[in-house]
Order: sequence, then C-alpha cells, then structure tokens
Amino acid sequence: MLWEGIFFMFWHSDKSQYQRDVAIKISNILGELDKESTEWSDRQKLWLESCLFILSRHWHKVDNFRIDKYLMLVRFIINQCFEILKKTHYQAKDLSWFSDTLKSFLVDLDKAEGLKLQLVDVMVPELGKVDNQINLTALATLLEPFLHTLANSTSSVLRERINENIFTPLLESNVTLDSSESEDSEPEDLRQVDGGKLSKSSRKAVKALINQKFVF
Repeated sequence: MLWEGIFFMFWHSDKSQYQRDVAIKISNILGELDKESTEWSDRQKLWLESCLFILSRHWHKVDNFRIDKYLMLVRFIINQCFEILKKTHYQAKDLSWFSDTLKSFLVDLDKAEGLKLQLVDVMVPELGKVDNQINLTALATLLEPFLHTLANSTSSVLRERINENIFTPLLESNVTLDSSESEDSEPEDLRQVDGGKLSKSSRKAVKALINQKFVF
C-alpha cells in the first residue's frame, strides 16, 4: 500500500525544516488528486481513508523523537481537507462523507487514541485558517462527529479533549449582544479562536447548535 511506504519514508526524514517541507508535500498530494473536480473524488476519499488507516496502525510505534513531525503531518492533512471542502463549496454529500469518516474513526476502539486526540486538537485552528466565514450549515455538519463522540465514546480523555479544544474555545469566545444593539449596526467582530477566527454570528450559532444537539 502506498501510504505504508509514505509513513516509513517520513519516519526517516531528519531536521525540522526538511520534515516540514516533506509534510507539506505529502499533504498537498490530496489536493492535487483530481484537482479540477468540483467535488471530492473517489481517489481523494480513498487517499484520506488510507492515510488515517495507516497512521492509526503504526501510531504506537512513533517515539518521543518523532512524534512532533507526525503531529505536524496530521495538521497539514486536515488543513488540506478543509481547503478542498471550501474549494468545492461545501457540497452536502462531501460534508456528510467527511463527517461520517471522522465520526466512525473517533468512536472506533481499534483506532489509535493519540491520533484521535491530534485530530481533535487541530480541527478548530485549521478550519479558522482556511475559512473564518464558513456558513453555519457546513459548520454544524463538521461539528457533528465531535458531538457524537461526546455522547458515545468510552474514552474520558478523548471526551475531555473535545470539550477543551473544540467546544469550550468556541463557547468562551461567544459575545452576547445587547438587546438594543443591531448586529448590522457596526462592523462584524471577528474573535480569535485557537489560531483562527469566527464571526460573532457564527459563535452564537455554534452555541445554539450545541444547546440543541448536545443531548445524551
């Protein structure tokens, strides 16, 4: 399998700048596959699914000297995923596939816990970098895997990380408007959220979404 070779090729990469360059090149492959397509192609979906499968299979082998570069690789790959979703205008079937892929991975007991934690850690900041004006329907779909995991995962560590690095930052950055204040009366407030930005209206919608769906 191609990803098997990529994993161990990256294993032997040394020096931080070289590791970063290689990680960028690996992650950019996802965007180069069928790059003229107006939706996620079957090859792109297979590439990401294979990536998660191989990374999870070998994650336990990664030692303290190599973990940082693999964490960086995961961050770049998720960034590419958001770039493709934005490029293809957040089509419902693409969002649904991406959401379902994350959902099944996060609750699978056979998948590496450390990789799951990194996926949780990078979601909000990488989404903020790619599109800080994402529409609320798309945002709701992207949050569904994490709400599902909170309700179904047996890992307290994973549940706590989701609260800390996804929902708590979004909720803490929420700004309540005065009842007499019109949302259109002043420029939109873009608040820093873990490395990215979300608009005031988006933050309020996230809170409403959680209140609606966070039911056990």
